[in-house]
Amino acid sequence: YGEEAAQIILALTNLRSPKPREQMTPTELDAYFHALFSRVLNRYPQVREKAARAKTCDRLQNTRTEDLESERGIEKAARKLVESYKYVVPIAEIAGEKYRAALLSQLDKRRGILTPAQAANLSPVKYDLAA
Repeated sequence: YGEEAAQIILALTNLRSPKPREQMTPTELDAYFHALFSRVLNRYPQVREKAARAKTCDRLQNTRTEDLESERGIEKAARKLVESYKYVVPIAEIAGEKYRAALLSQLDKRRGILTPAQAANLSPVKYDLAA
C-alpha cells in the first residue's frame, strides 16, 4: 500500500497506556489523549493533513455506529463525545473545513446525551505542530 499509507497508519496507531483508561484520573486521561493525538499530527508532518482526514473520518464512522440503546452505551458515547470535541475537532480543522463541518454536525446531534459537567468540559485543546 505504499510508504505514505504506512506513515499514516503508524501516525494513527494508539499509544500504550500505563493503565486502563477507566482507571485514569481526569488529568491522566487528558495527558494521554493529548499525547495520542499530538502524535497523529507530529509523527509524520509530511502526511499531517491526510492523517488528520483519516482520523476525522474514523471518528465520524465510530460516532455513527455507537450504541445508544443501553445505559452503558450512552455513558461510553458521552465520554467519546467529550473526547471528540476536545481532541478530534482541532484535528478536523487541519483536515479542512469540509471535514470539520461534517464532524461538528454529527457531534452536535448528540450533545443531549452529555451531563451538565461533561457539557461544561468541551473546550478544544491547542496542539503544538512540528514544522
